[in-house]
Amino acid sequence: MQRQVLQKQSNINLLKNKSDDKKQVRNYAFYLLARRDYSQFELKQKLMSRYAQESFIDELIEELVSAGWVDDARYVESFVRSKSEKCFGPNYIRYELERKGITDDYLNEQLASGDVDWTAQATSLLKKRLRGKDVNQEILIKQKRYLYQRGFEPEQIKMALDQVTSFF
Repeated sequence: MQRQVLQKQSNINLLKNKSDDKKQVRNYAFYLLARRDYSQFELKQKLMSRYAQESFIDELIEELVSAGWVDDARYVESFVRSKSEKCFGPNYIRYELERKGITDDYLNEQLASGDVDWTAQATSLLKKRLRGKDVNQEILIKQKRYLYQRGFEPEQIKMALDQVTSFF
């Protein structure tokens, strides 16, 4: 008899814990979203690392998307703006967004929108890095490699180098 009572109490506690867990997951999701935007994939990974309720997390993310709290298009737009202001090229941005689970549709649309003049970005970065230096072939090769690492396209790098060498 006492065993049955204990079992019923433990079942009631499990039910309370499940609802408390759902509340915790929801609160943690809002805590994360209050700080910055997340992609759907990124938010799911973050929640899954802390809570193991995949079905509820999927439902929660769908709910957040329908309510407008999570929007991949908005996330891509702010990410591209942020990284382009820090003089990263389109290849770097594409790679980082693909790692964060963004589909090509949003990504290509934002990168091709023409809001950012990638050649001008590369040129300003080169001018900043070459300021006060004697420009020779060795330095230009290093700067070319640097621009590749920052994610710029070969055509953009060539045009930026042409503009900078005519400047110096």
